[in-house]
Amino acid sequence: MTEAHLEICLGESSIPVGILHYTASGNREFSNFQYDFSWLEHPEAFALAPAFPLNEGKNFFRGDRPLPPFLMDTMPDSWGKKIFAMNARQSGSAEDLNSMGFLLAVSDFCRIGALRVRHLGANTQFLAVDQNDVLPKLYEIEEFCEIVRNIEQNTWIGIQ
Repeated sequence: MTEAHLEICLGESSIPVGILHYTASGNREFSNFQYDFSWLEHPEAFALAPAFPLNEGKNFFRGDRPLPPFLMDTMPDSWGKKIFAMNARQSGSAEDLNSMGFLLAVSDFCRIGALRVRHLGANTQFLAVDQNDVLPKLYEIEEFCEIVRNIEQNTWIGIQ
């Protein structure tokens, strides 16, 4: 079983907006998100998505969308996931290829949008902040073309 407890923050000022609790057991993934009380009281607070109004309740996610949509949007798309999975397998990496694995693999430096992610209680350290260790990795053009050819020809074992 895999568990993660993350603090979701906003922008360079790192304003805490909520807490995400995630659990995976085999192929089953689920999570819950709750707005941070300080965000609910913030004078410029807004809902992170129209379907998630500002309130103290927990929002639960499972199945095909095991994370809140506003976090799923910060992850690689299906093409990016295929490239990531292929690279991870070629490098012998044992990284988790579940939703949390993809979310945590995206560097704070290149994450889409203003949301930032850090482990609960980390205080200041955001995930994958080293610009030299970001996803997507910078490849030599020949290596990248080989990965793309292999994906297009289905000559690899990975996400379908």
